[in-house]
Amino acid sequence: MNHGDPNSIRIMGKPIEQLTHAQRVDVMKQKQTAERKQQLDGILSQYPKYDIVQLEAAVRQMDGNIKQLQATQILEHNKIKEYRVHISQCEARDKRLKAAGFEV
Repeated sequence: MNHGDPNSIRIMGKPIEQLTHAQRVDVMKQKQTAERKQQLDGILSQYPKYDIVQLEAAVRQMDGNIKQLQATQILEHNKIKEYRVHISQCEARDKRLKAAGFEV
């Protein structure tokens, strides 16, 4: 059974040209929808599947965490400086006590 061009689109074994006008319109709409879906899937497959709003929210949260860590780091550096001053003062005190003959 030869149906002509093997590459032609057929619906229930009939070439599109043999369908009624309404059937042809329906087939063409389905074909366009399928082509659009294929085009959409092709574009989407090339990119990550993330939501921009969620990613931006995560970035904002991480930025906030970094700022909080930086603030903590500044506080810790200030404490270190303060403690080093105390250490120097204690060393000077101990030296002075030793020089005066007291046990340290």
